[in-house]
Amino acid sequence: MASGGRPSLYSPAYCNEVIDCGSRGLSLTAFAGEIGVCRDTISEWMKAYPEFSVACKKAQAKRTQFLEQGMLDREATGPMVTACRFALANAAPDEWREKQTVTHDVSDPLAELLKEIDGKSRGLPIS
Repeated sequence: MASGGRPSLYSPAYCNEVIDCGSRGLSLTAFAGEIGVCRDTISEWMKAYPEFSVACKKAQAKRTQFLEQGMLDREATGPMVTACRFALANAAPDEWREKQTVTHDVSDPLAELLKEIDGKSRGLPIS
């Protein structure tokens, strides 16, 4: 429950409304705009009202479903698929971000060359 200050604008009806918005592909920010509050208010409500937090997580899953279904739609064109992929990379990053693997070569060609030069200048055999 909200504490101190003016009364919260929160309504338990928002649980169903946020899920409905997610089902239409809208973000939590868009839901905030739809009900006339800022996105920070949604975050605060998620902390204060456990049932609303659960509803928001369901809304996010519904949004991901909407976006994925949009990509699978036979009518989807290149720009629409690209837009859905971009939205999914942000909406469901654990599943949709483009993962890049970077490997580091531990050999140092310069160090090897310096070792060779140093060995030659001392007249030592090079290993």
